[in-house]
Amino acid sequence: MEPSSNSSAVDGEDPFVHQIAIKLSRALNIINPNDLLAKRVIEIAKSNSEPHFVKAAKSFGKFRDEFLSDIHTEIVTRAQQEPVAHTGNGPRPVFGMTVHDSDVLEPEPVRKGGLMQAGVNHTFRAPAKPIAPPTPRASLLGLDRLAAEKRAAKREEEDASRKRARHEEEPQFKGLLLALFLTHFIL
Repeated sequence: MEPSSNSSAVDGEDPFVHQIAIKLSRALNIINPNDLLAKRVIEIAKSNSEPHFVKAAKSFGKFRDEFLSDIHTEIVTRAQQEPVAHTGNGPRPVFGMTVHDSDVLEPEPVRKGGLMQAGVNHTFRAPAKPIAPPTPRASLLGLDRLAAEKRAAKREEEDASRKRARHEEEPQFKGLLLALFLTHFIL
């Protein structure tokens, strides 16, 4: 039992494409219909004559020549019955009906906007009363005194690390140790 041409197709596809997909899948002995294959076969049938279509469609699988001739005839008759292909975003035209649009949407007029306005230059004005610098105040929690103590302790540590530690021992000369070493082991 073949599906009727006005039955709904899978995923909103054209019912005719789905019907061709079912016929192709049955001829190939495949369980699921392949709508993409059907679309390709329809494109080839619309653009080629019957002998060329049969030769091209055999590249998709082992089809009988009579079956492919029937498919070609069905696709071509359907293509002749269809209205001219519709391009655009509007609804598809109805065959035999002429529609005249009298309402044309005009673009909106250009409106003035934005942060910057042409011809207007902004200048900064001096404030009415001068702004005085902030007056230093003592911290209520004593944090200013604590910060000063920490800065002083850090300065003392840095000064102590810069100075070299002095040894209270007698100075040693590297040259003297090297001379003793060389004379002891060389002789």
